[in-house]
Amino acid sequence: MKTLCITGARQDILDRTFASLQQVGMAAAKFIERDPKITLQVWHQRVLTGQARHTDGLFRPGRLWEQLATDLFLTNIDAPLWGWVDPNSVALLDFWAEFEPSVQFVLLCETPQQLIAKLLQQSTDLDIDAALAKWQDVHLAMLRFHLRNPARSFLVWASNAEKATPVLIEQINQHWHLALDAS
Repeated sequence: MKTLCITGARQDILDRTFASLQQVGMAAAKFIERDPKITLQVWHQRVLTGQARHTDGLFRPGRLWEQLATDLFLTNIDAPLWGWVDPNSVALLDFWAEFEPSVQFVLLCETPQQLIAKLLQQSTDLDIDAALAKWQDVHLAMLRFHLRNPARSFLVWASNAEKATPVLIEQINQHWHLALDAS
């Protein structure tokens, strides 16, 4: 079993990248059968809402949340390659890396200019300083994680991933010896 966590940039970019990976053979994560409301996205949301950061700045889910994560992984255990997409995964990269050695991480970055341009298209009422501070937190977390885990993470510009999806798929295949079929 191989598992991909796709995280980082804005949700729309993540969703398009995730859809491309599904088209070439990656299965989407299933929900827990006994409780269809518990998906990985719901899990992340609840963990991050209910947890305080520890002094090292990382989120550490409690035993209940670890058990639910185990249930989610057991539900997907028969899939040779499966994964999920969630920007909230950035806050829990270290948890997932420690939780399961088969998880690989596709970290999608965007420039601050791309973020601001997209936000200005969506709304004129925005706090640019807050948006840039959040961008910085997310990108620093991804960079730190990637530097500590280069064999398990793939750091890529989101714009490159979208423009050259077959190239991204081939790079992921080579990086982790997967059999995604880009043909």
